[in-house]
Amino acid sequence: MVSKLKHGKGERSFTHYFVNKHLYSPKNYGAKMFVLSILLVIHILSAVIWLGFFPIEIIMRRKITKLTTKNDTQSETVILRSLISDYLQLNGLTGKIGLIGILLTGVLLTSFSPYYSFFDFTANHWLVTKQMVMIIILIIVGTVYMSSARKLRSSLSMNEKFITEEDVYLVKKFGWVSFAVHILVLINFLLAITHRFLSHS
Repeated sequence: MVSKLKHGKGERSFTHYFVNKHLYSPKNYGAKMFVLSILLVIHILSAVIWLGFFPIEIIMRRKITKLTTKNDTQSETVILRSLISDYLQLNGLTGKIGLIGILLTGVLLTSFSPYYSFFDFTANHWLVTKQMVMIIILIIVGTVYMSSARKLRSSLSMNEKFITEEDVYLVKKFGWVSFAVHILVLINFLLAITHRFLSHS
């Protein structure tokens, strides 16, 4: 159990006390703020990478939908399977980079910043909202998203010469789950960008 210390108006954890006393001492302040700035840049870049695939995803899904309505010749089937495979790989790659980058840097920024904390409902309501949305994203990714991607890959590997109705259904299901995740990431991104303007309005 983390020990508690009386600090100011409320109780703060020993970690928070140590950070305020030592990490942000005049001697270390410049270096530590530089590290926090680097973490913030990585945090933003991770979100940009994750969201950067969003418009590409929409275009790829439209092409996949268009090809599934045709899918008459063997060459069209090969193109469709290749497109679905690329869609899965790019979605998974950008999602992993974005999720891991945002999660790790977000935890570090909140832990070592003197201005933020985890689930503090008395202040920084935008941050609490972001943290709760992130938990929802983690739940969706850990359950529905990964399960849908795994089923789609398995179905494609079982039918290597043609696209079945099951494949089409799984692509649509995975697409809607991915769309929902990207919307939640976009909400978090907008909360992070607009909170400064909203707090001064």
